[in-house]
Amino acid sequence: MFENNLFKSDDFENKNNEVSKFETKERLDGVISKIDIYDNLKYKLTKDIILTNDGGKVNFSDFLPKGHIFYDSAQMYEFKESRDTAHFSHDSDNRRVNFSHLEREGSLLALLHEIGHSNIQNSDKPNDFRLNKNKLYEYANQAESRSLTEDKIRERGESIEDYQRVVIYDPELDDWPFIATLVPKAIVKEYDQDWAKNERDAWAFALQKIRKIRQSGIEIETSFSDLDSLKTFIYNALGTYDEKIALDKLDQNQHGDKSKPFTKGKSFKKMDISSFDPSKMKW
Repeated sequence: MFENNLFKSDDFENKNNEVSKFETKERLDGVISKIDIYDNLKYKLTKDIILTNDGGKVNFSDFLPKGHIFYDSAQMYEFKESRDTAHFSHDSDNRRVNFSHLEREGSLLALLHEIGHSNIQNSDKPNDFRLNKNKLYEYANQAESRSLTEDKIRERGESIEDYQRVVIYDPELDDWPFIATLVPKAIVKEYDQDWAKNERDAWAFALQKIRKIRQSGIEIETSFSDLDSLKTFIYNALGTYDEKIALDKLDQNQHGDKSKPFTKGKSFKKMDISSFDPSKMKW
């Protein structure tokens, strides 16, 4: 599939006398290049990610919000199995988009998806997802909420049916970064709906960029023959979130709510996304 599995590298010094590395790797749709910057930090940062083929070239750093940079997430993992799994995410606090294994099919689609998240999170426009996430976290972090039990809810004259158990991750906690607590379903529903919109918007960003790149004559993600196949994959990816929400509710015997906020209940062709490398990615 590829000429080799290792980046071909050349070291050089930039105008700031920082040692940088230019690396290339073959893909089905061309050659992917990245320019890494090394300084006194333990890990390297990636300044540019460039796809080049007969149609021209595109630099994905052009799509990043101002002040953001790329980071090869394979550096974070000690074990080979973890390093071999592609990890894509965005870290708005540190102004980074994390990536790995850019030679794999679907990786540039995943990269654009995370760049989309970064643009959304750093937009000046109101962000309901961020507001409702803060609302959910603030409620769950209250001392009263963290000790809330079904008996206490009943003592307050409320119905346990109006609450849902959630697990919140808070890295700022000193002891254990996870909080399992009961939260009103209305708060969880608002969060789910805005989380779903946030995911759909990030996929829409990726789809729009791929469409523009292809219209400019540059082939990208040729495993997907057309935009319909891309959309089908995206709906299947969104569907996994709907399934997760459904399973969470099933675990809590909440059978009544069958909403699908991520796909909006849209019918789409089911496909086995395990046949694509993106299924091994953690988005």
